[in-house]
Amino acid sequence: MLNHHLAGLLGLGSLSWAGHQVHVSLPINQFLYAGVDPKEIPLPHEFILNRDLLALLYPSFAEGATPFFTLNWSKYAEFLTFRGGLDPGTGGLWLTDIVHHHLAIAILFLVAGHMYRTNWGIGHGIKDILEAHKGPFTGQGHKGLYEILT
Repeated sequence: MLNHHLAGLLGLGSLSWAGHQVHVSLPINQFLYAGVDPKEIPLPHEFILNRDLLALLYPSFAEGATPFFTLNWSKYAEFLTFRGGLDPGTGGLWLTDIVHHHLAIAILFLVAGHMYRTNWGIGHGIKDILEAHKGPFTGQGHKGLYEILT
C-alpha cells in the first residue's frame, strides 16, 4: 500500500511541478530572454487564465489538448525539449529540458504506481516481486528478504 501511495504522490507532485513550469516559468523566462522589462511582464495567473497569451509565445497552445489526445506529441517540442548541456543565458540547465524531465518522471511514477497491489488485490505484491527475482549468480535471489525488512 505504501508504494502505491508514494508513486501517486511523487507522480502527481512531478506532474503539477511540470504544469507550473510550463504555464508560469517558461512564459516568464521567454519574456526575460526577449529583453522585456520585468515590470511589463504579465502576472503569472494571466498566463494560466489566458490561453491566447501563451499561444503568442508557444503556438501549439492554440490547439489546446488536441495534439495530446491525437498522439501528435511532436507539437509540444517547442517547450518539451531534450537539448542537453547548459543554457548560455542562465548558465543552468535548459528550463524546457527540466520540464520534459519532470513530465517523464510523473508519467513513470503514475504508471509504476499501478503495478503494486492495493486493497483490491490488483497488481503485484512486493514479497512476490522479491522472491521471483532470481539472477544467474544469486541462486535463490531475494528469498527471505521481505521477512527481514518487515
